[in-house]
Amino acid sequence: MLVNSIIFWAFFLVVLLPYFCILKKEAKWQNIWILIASYVFYGYEDWRMALLLLAATIIFFGLSLTLPCREGTSNTISESHRKALVTLGVILGAGMLLYFKYLNFFIEQFAALFELMGVKTNFSSFNIIVPIGISFFIINQIAYMVEVHKGNMESYFVVYVKAPFY
Repeated sequence: MLVNSIIFWAFFLVVLLPYFCILKKEAKWQNIWILIASYVFYGYEDWRMALLLLAATIIFFGLSLTLPCREGTSNTISESHRKALVTLGVILGAGMLLYFKYLNFFIEQFAALFELMGVKTNFSSFNIIVPIGISFFIINQIAYMVEVHKGNMESYFVVYVKAPFY
């Protein structure tokens, strides 16, 4: 969806008007509306990308729910388990980046290296579509998990679900 297209501006108005007019004083519903609109926008070109984004969001959000949200909360998970969950999140995020952005590059480079050594290979790159902004999104999710674990940031769950609204 190009910024200078009519479909973009129609989508923009469909999202913006309810956000500021109907949901003006409801921060929780504004956030939910923007989240849904973001998935629709992201999946406009290819719905599989929205599913990927949704899956990554659910995974990282689920992992972050187990992390300490603020001092004084009663978590039954030990600190070593929390660190393991953060490590798992970092490994999953790095794995997603490696797969979507760098797998084809590594395959091609190893094939070229083996050819230089005189070894014929049948390596071929995969037909992987790189989602737009995957690096930004995954690095943000990893940073979110680490900051929640360190206690520098409250979990979105606490802020938007448990906390009283405006």
